[in-house]
Amino acid sequence: MRKSLIYQSLANGFSSGSSVAELFLSIGGRFKKAVSFIEKGLSLEEAVAKSSFPVVEKVFLVLGEQTGRLEEICKNLSDYYALKEEFYSKVISIFLKTVVILLLGGFLAFLLFSTSGNPVPKSLGKFVLILSSLWFIVLFLFVFFNPGFSKYLSVFILKTAYSSGLSFLESKTLLKDLGFFYNKKAEYFHQLIPLKKEYKIFLESSEKSGTLESAFDKVLGFLESEYRRKINNFETMFFYASIVGAAIIVFYSIYLFAANSFSDIFDQLL
Repeated sequence: MRKSLIYQSLANGFSSGSSVAELFLSIGGRFKKAVSFIEKGLSLEEAVAKSSFPVVEKVFLVLGEQTGRLEEICKNLSDYYALKEEFYSKVISIFLKTVVILLLGGFLAFLLFSTSGNPVPKSLGKFVLILSSLWFIVLFLFVFFNPGFSKYLSVFILKTAYSSGLSFLESKTLLKDLGFFYNKKAEYFHQLIPLKKEYKIFLESSEKSGTLESAFDKVLGFLESEYRRKINNFETMFFYASIVGAAIIVFYSIYLFAANSFSDIFDQLL
């Protein structure tokens, strides 16, 4: 079951007044394991720590219980995982499209030689392998660095911490404990995370006017839109790059075929 659906289900359950144990048992897995620890007298913090929850989930579930805002926390986690799932769905789509397009290029190259009765040159196979490897290395680097997501996640964490009632110092400590980059010299919320100048100005004015929570929501929305745009742009770019790669394979095979044909003709003349 997708994590975005799990946490949306939890948010709906908390909204209807269901207990933590009741909801966790209905989901099963590590949630059910956490309930077994709670029934032994452990706190939710100790239970999720012993049940191998990811760090982000562990921190925010505990935070939600301590502040009495489990419904809101679970809704935020649902949104966070929905964005992650969308990213990996796009990556799988990009991967499959690339495989199909490059295989098509390789098939056309193979067809060129097989229909003429000539053996496929080993150099063509090496060329296809190198080109395909290069394409997938670029895709791997995109997945590894995941541009834009770290900044979105930092603001997401800060917004959730602030809306849950954590102080500036507690929020700063939370970013540190989770291993996120932040401004150690910051004295206000708007200074904690490196953002675009217009976002910083907006957050600063909102912090002074006491509307920081709604400002975080707006900035988070902007960052989410930017992140989605980056993913879509990469998908489009990589799709056309794959077509170019397939065309290069075909043209290289034509070059090899022509070179072999001229070589055979030249040998016959001699």
